Parts: sequence; C-alpha cells; structure tokens
Amino acid sequence: MPPARRQWADTQVTLTNGSTSVTWPPVNWKELSKDQRLLELEYVAMTLTRATSGHQPFAERAELLEEFNFLALPGTVPLSPKKIQKPHFKSRLYMYQAIRMVAISETTSSSDEEKVSFLEGGCHRRRRSWDHLISVVDAAGIPLRLKEEN
Repeated sequence: MPPARRQWADTQVTLTNGSTSVTWPPVNWKELSKDQRLLELEYVAMTLTRATSGHQPFAERAELLEEFNFLALPGTVPLSPKKIQKPHFKSRLYMYQAIRMVAISETTSSSDEEKVSFLEGGCHRRRRSWDHLISVVDAAGIPLRLKEEN
C-alpha cells in the first residue's frame, strides 16, 4: 500500500538516501502548476531512488509515484489506477483508497474492520525501502492528508 499523502505547508525537511540529500518541498511550490508539482515529485523521487547503489530503475512511472506518494504536494495530479499496468500496484492503490475512506468515515462497518484486520495481519511483510524518509517526515510533524483527494 502506498504511504499516505501529507498535508505539506511551509515546513521543509531534508531527505537523505545514501550520500544524496534533497530538501522538500521546493521553496516556491505553491506557485507551481499541477504539472510542475508532478515534475518536481518525479525528479526528487528518481534522485532518491538512484542514490541507492544497485537499485534497479522502476519499470513504470506509476510505480515511482506510488512509492513516493507521501511527497505529493497538495494540488499534484493524483495517481490514477488507469495508468497503472501491473495488477499488484493497482490492488495496493485500491486498498489505500479503501483504507483512506475508512479513516475519514465517522462510522465503520464490519467490512471496514475486516479490511483493517487484513492489512494489520500483513504489515510485517510490507516494503520498508523508504521508512527512513517517512520517519523524517513524521518527525517534522507533517500530518496525513486524508480528506483531500489531491
């Protein structure tokens, strides 16, 4: 499941992977168009990915965007399941959308509880490649952005 988008504002963080460090978000990000925000996200995601020695490039652009979803700025074009080719990426995105709806809902059903239990059972096997970056974002107090789709 992709990491949740964050409510980026004026707080900047320094993200380091190997010997590469980047500052996020860009200073003037609120002045950028939706497309420019997406381009900035792709550039930083690829820069951080390439800093890991021996890491193979992503086969799909959508895979890269999914991995770095937590860096998507408000107003950035959301990742569409229609653009994802691989079924396991589509299923992770659909599960994220379902859990997001559970998180913002004022009531929960037994089906919602089953989804959460299912995810809790498999969380020890999740990909942890970028946990060190997500912990920097958490430490900076950047809240999750669940109520807005973009």
